Amino acid sequence: MLAIVVTMFTIAFAGRAQNTLFAYPVAPDSCTTLESRCNYSVQHFWDNCNLSKPFKAENDSLLVEAMDTWFSIMAAGADANIAISSARDLMFKARVVQANFLQLAMVSEILLFRQPNARQDELYLVFAEAVASDNSVKKDIREYYKNQVKRIKSTKLGEPFPDFTFVGIDGAKHKFSEMATEKAAVLLMVTDGESNSSIERMRLDADVTMNMLIDEGVMKVVNIVATDTPRQWDKDSQSYAARWTVGACKDLLTQADVRLMPCIFLLDNNLNVISKNITVDHIKSLFDNARAK
Repeated sequence: MLAIVVTMFTIAFAGRAQNTLFAYPVAPDSCTTLESRCNYSVQHFWDNCNLSKPFKAENDSLLVEAMDTWFSIMAAGADANIAISSARDLMFKARVVQANFLQLAMVSEILLFRQPNARQDELYLVFAEAVASDNSVKKDIREYYKNQVKRIKSTKLGEPFPDFTFVGIDGAKHKFSEMATEKAAVLLMVTDGESNSSIERMRLDADVTMNMLIDEGVMKVVNIVATDTPRQWDKDSQSYAARWTVGACKDLLTQADVRLMPCIFLLDNNLNVISKNITVDHIKSLFDNARAK
């Protein structure tokens, strides 16, 4: 069975060699396992790419395809440490041409950071930190990536969500750390006044499963609106679910890894991050699967 998987993997990626930015590597026969073939391909993927010359604008799509293929090989079975090491090596070599260096960071942002999969964060940090720490890069670009790095690290999986102060419907200030519970998971939903946020909030409010989880004490919902405008806040707060904790905190957008609106974080009872940048449907599936076991 393993031989079949390895053969299919080789055909899938080696078959992309036509009309690519450069020739992709093919693992030698001495690599007999899926992991060894993935590791070889990841380590040698950029061997045939000339990083000493700027990428041509007409090849932008081919560059995206190359990086997507590389990341796919990593996900298919490469060792995580080898993936990280290979990414660092690529960015070190790419420094010889700053345009290439920045373009690689930009494409990795599209393929890793802008996708709702927090387990890709460690890999993306290699690219973001490389640019953020390079003094030859313009300050505004460095600051952009520094802010990304800060926000990603502030909400890493398994670590406590950063504490912040919000204003409740009662007009009083509250600490988010007060939301820790004895046993219930905490669903933190960051919204704004846009229609997408309103639709997702209404879906959550009307969902039978989510309301049952709240009634059973399994789930606690905290909705933070990213605004500091009293009029808008007063207007919107009237329509929120009565059983939710609702507050406003504009500064949260600069403190936490909020990528899209609405943005949902699932936290355990101690407010450690379980999942982030997920949807209501994802939350429901997590609890449905847990109940089925």
